Amino acid sequence: MKDPAPRIESLSAVTLATTDMGRSLAFYASLGFSLTRGGADAPNRWTRLPAYPLRLNLDRRNVPST
Repeated sequence: MKDPAPRIESLSAVTLATTDMGRSLAFYASLGFSLTRGGADAPNRWTRLPAYPLRLNLDRRNVPST
């Protein structure tokens, strides 16, 4: 008998990639999210927004110009 598919019981964080951190932060701020770590000008590429009980993480990605 085939094993059933794995079941996710909970999540602690969701991470989304963005190429424009400032624009993404403005969007999530307009929805009521507040910044707890990182930011548009932060030297690291990660930004964290609390979304109790989860964390919403934004990961700044560079896209090569064409």
